[in-house]
Amino acid sequence: MLKSVSGKIAITIVALLLVSFALLSLASFSLAKSSIVTSVAHGKQESVKNAENFINAYFESKLHFVE
Repeated sequence: MLKSVSGKIAITIVALLLVSFALLSLASFSLAKSSIVTSVAHGKQESVKNAENFINAYFESKLHFVE
């Protein structure tokens, strides 16, 4: 198969397709990973803000009873 020119061309095309697929997969994985990390970090920040607002509202209502 490797002795004929058409066989060498076929092997070269398959190799190029595999390399391009691997590179695109790596790029897609990296983009998805960074997107997920950013989303999780943003969600945690929002959770902290919500908890802080809830605690402040809770203690402000209790402070009125104490005064």
